[in-house]
Amino acid sequence: MTKVLYFYPTRIAEEKASGSSIRPARMLHAFQNLGFDVIPIVGTSDERRRAFERARRWLRQDAASTLLYGEFVNFPMCLSDSGHTPSSPWLDAALFAETRSLRIPSGLFYRDAYWREPHYTSGFRFPFIGHALACLFRFEWNLIVPLLDILFVPSLPFAEILPPRPQSTRVESLPPGHGSPILLRTPAGHGPLRIVYGGGVRPPHYDLSPMLQGLAGLNDIELVIMCREAEWREAREYYVGRLGEAVLQGVQVKHVSGEAFDAEVQSADVFGLFREKHPYLDSAYPLKLFDAIGNKAPLITNAETIVGEFVAARNIGWTVRNIEEFVGLARQLASNRSALAPKRAALDAVYNETTWRARALQAHSSLESARAPGVRT
Repeated sequence: MTKVLYFYPTRIAEEKASGSSIRPARMLHAFQNLGFDVIPIVGTSDERRRAFERARRWLRQDAASTLLYGEFVNFPMCLSDSGHTPSSPWLDAALFAETRSLRIPSGLFYRDAYWREPHYTSGFRFPFIGHALACLFRFEWNLIVPLLDILFVPSLPFAEILPPRPQSTRVESLPPGHGSPILLRTPAGHGPLRIVYGGGVRPPHYDLSPMLQGLAGLNDIELVIMCREAEWREAREYYVGRLGEAVLQGVQVKHVSGEAFDAEVQSADVFGLFREKHPYLDSAYPLKLFDAIGNKAPLITNAETIVGEFVAARNIGWTVRNIEEFVGLARQLASNRSALAPKRAALDAVYNETTWRARALQAHSSLESARAPGVRT
């Protein structure tokens, strides 16, 4: 049986996983449900050290049937313990160095690269903190990435944001997945067209101004926004200041997750991912794109973006170039719901290939292909 060393440099949220914290929990369960013998190396630095020491007892004997999959977090690994003080900066590098010496295929998913943005440090009250974090990210990159066989990324354009890497570490795209939610509701099919959005709402990365501005005052269309409560309190001031209080009249804002989130998406006619363009969003697939697919909600999103290309290629929604096109399409759908049916049929066709299970299988296949000749299981 294939063993999977599952690496994550902090504790995995199980019960209340949301947003990007969903991925490590779902991937762990996906590997387990596929029947692999999964050995978690997760948690605090002390917990990871103990787990690694336990694994070393059999690692050399079972190297030929072992893989390592893991994920970076959105802060340097050496700061992953409570208090965020640098502790055991060489711990994780020692793990990857050992698996490399044993020719165990290894791959980590690099989830985001905000630290590579030109204005990263300006987001901190004290810019020196941003500079320090950027230095630690760079240290981690130079220490860990050369020890990997595969660097998994959200998309290949995302890899262009990252620093140079050694040729021995190849890059592969590994988009998110969905959790095959239980279908609890279906769209009403009458009344105002119901458009839902779920996810981040804070600009500049998640600026909903185009949707809010376009749908303001339209009685045949209703907009539901699902997000974190604290994030909305902050973002609301931005939208009111930019667009005026009137754009929020009639907008339903809900702070839900899990099954309640799924039920809202399932009862919608359309999932709206039409936002202000930002270079960072052109390089990654948002997790909510796959939530929409899992809940079989057709999408409206920006044209000429990586998400737009994904949606158009699979015919699972529509792409629009500006607010006028967005409003025109929404009003057309409000008066002709039959146009939604072909998109829902296309969603059925891509449903199974975009699950967390499919993602885990893809990661496993890629890592097996990286196994050195002569030790393949």
